[in-house]
Amino acid sequence: METTRFRGQTVEDAVAAACAVHGAEADIVATQMVAARGLRGLAGLREVEVVVTPRSTAPRQPSVRRPAPVQSDDAPSIGAFVNQRIKEHFAFREIGPRRFRPGDT
Repeated sequence: METTRFRGQTVEDAVAAACAVHGAEADIVATQMVAARGLRGLAGLREVEVVVTPRSTAPRQPSVRRPAPVQSDDAPSIGAFVNQRIKEHFAFREIGPRRFRPGDT
């Protein structure tokens, strides 16, 4: 993947420079504060660095660490599981009328 670094005094300046080169469809990969170049850096001044990659027209491959989700109606959802467990838990209990104790209002 080809990346390009752009620097500016503000994020807007660095992104504007990246958009001028790669167009508005460029992907911003990272942003960070870095020491300025030259004497300004020695004085402790900092500037923003933006790492950009041009947008490719090829489709993206799914990540190895996080595979694409499986679209299946066969897999039960966690909500359905929790609802079933709640129904099973309360199915054997009888809930009668509320009884008032002395002092309740």
